[in-house]
Amino acid sequence: MPRRFTTAAGAGALAVLLVAGAAGCAAISGEAAGVQRLEAELRAQAADVAREIAGIADETGLNDPADAIQEYARRAEPLLPSTGYAPASDGWFDVDSDATASALVLVAIEASDAVTWQEPVGALVLASRLSVVVDGGLRERDLCLRVELDRWGPTADFDDDHAIAPVVDCPESLGSVTPEPDVRPIVVVPANAEAVATEVLAAAGDETDAELATAITARLDAPSGEREVAAEVQVARDGERIGFAMGTPDDCLLLRAEGGVVERLHVSRIQLEPGELGCVASTALASDEALRPPH
Repeated sequence: MPRRFTTAAGAGALAVLLVAGAAGCAAISGEAAGVQRLEAELRAQAADVAREIAGIADETGLNDPADAIQEYARRAEPLLPSTGYAPASDGWFDVDSDATASALVLVAIEASDAVTWQEPVGALVLASRLSVVVDGGLRERDLCLRVELDRWGPTADFDDDHAIAPVVDCPESLGSVTPEPDVRPIVVVPANAEAVATEVLAAAGDETDAELATAITARLDAPSGEREVAAEVQVARDGERIGFAMGTPDDCLLLRAEGGVVERLHVSRIQLEPGELGCVASTALASDEALRPPH
């Protein structure tokens, strides 16, 4: 037989239990609502960061997934201090002051073992400390989000915050991590490259490709910026016609010389990409029709 309260004392005890239970449920419900609100805000912020740093497919020196995810981490790091959630104020008192979240911090950089270009390069794990006030007491917990990235950006639907930044278990050690410094050389075209190359090519006689390239290289100004290196000088000959190239798709110097006359060529960036014409000497020797921008 189930136990029944048959006295006033028993009924009072039941009332106390019911009130205590209701209070406990209210506290749990209040905490859950606060956490849910913070979680949604932080996931949206993490997704915004992922969208902001998207796109390293055109970067040089990032073929290894470990290098690629480090570059994403370097891009994300300066954006994180502006995340988090603090109570808004209307000038008199804080609004929604029962829930706050610290700025997201980078707690893990996970490189993938991808072997193809299209696969994810890894993931960034971000963490925040959530603080919720319930019945005058402060309750805290850590929230961790994992953002998986490929060479074009987040692997999830670009517009789906929750898919981009799912909640995951936090690492055992929750200390912040620092991305490796970027040591990739910055390839530049020296300021005097066009003038030097024009002079050498205009006066060219029977020199070989290599001899012309050496003569130009010897007269170039040395780059002075941090990590800057001069782009390789490329020269190609087709009879009396000489093609010159130097730089990258973002900054490509192309010259064509024939009969002592040197002209600078302007080619669309997309045509200078690897797999297209490229920033190479043979591009300078291509026909004008081949160098026309794609429609």
